[in-house]
Amino acid sequence: MTRRTGSQEVRALVSWNPVTVDEALVERAWAVQDRWGFSWWDALIVGAAQLSGCRSLLTEDLQDGQSLGDVRVLNPFKHIPQDLGRSDPLPGGAQKRG
Repeated sequence: MTRRTGSQEVRALVSWNPVTVDEALVERAWAVQDRWGFSWWDALIVGAAQLSGCRSLLTEDLQDGQSLGDVRVLNPFKHIPQDLGRSDPLPGGAQKRG
């Protein structure tokens, strides 16, 4: 990979505004572990979603529809794409895949 290509790749990833693993995130992850009993890595992901202000967390590793504070878990393989961007994707008749 050339330096230019590498720089373009890194810039593309940084545009997603990744969360820095800092003291606040570590503390939040520990709180998530204590409250829901998740593994360290799942707790870190949930904590990052919470600190970022995410409303939805797309994962097949946690319980679909579970509320984790202000974050709702959505399994992307169980919902149609139109539902994934909705503010309240499950209640009120959101469609699930087969």
